[in-house]
Amino acid sequence: MAIVSGDEGRVICIELIGGTVNVLAAGSFGFRERGDSLEPLAGGTMLGFIRQYADGVFEPEAVRILTGAFDDAWARLQASGAPFSQEEYALAARTIIAKRIIALGKEGQLDRHLLTSAALIHLGQQKMSKKPLNDLP
Repeated sequence: MAIVSGDEGRVICIELIGGTVNVLAAGSFGFRERGDSLEPLAGGTMLGFIRQYADGVFEPEAVRILTGAFDDAWARLQASGAPFSQEEYALAARTIIAKRIIALGKEGQLDRHLLTSAALIHLGQQKMSKKPLNDLP
């Protein structure tokens, strides 16, 4: 697998199998250097959340959908200017969004738009906190 940095902080995770390039996920992920390669940061990125809460559960296509829904939800939240989009709440908000999307994905929901909307509705029902809550699904 390779992680390639793109324009405006976008990163694409790809794998090469028998001469075919498969895009595993694309989105606005944080990343760090590890040796000669880059790896996504676990804190606040959808791939990090999937690794933490659902490692090995999803096929690559599902990961693309979940990541897209996460990116869409975060972009909509930031565009709204809602308090959860502010820096001090960002990790908690991203964790809540990711956990909700992952939970719905585990139930078989893979409609990107529905996942985005459901995650934002779920976030709106949460009590404001600067720390991620541990009791989320």
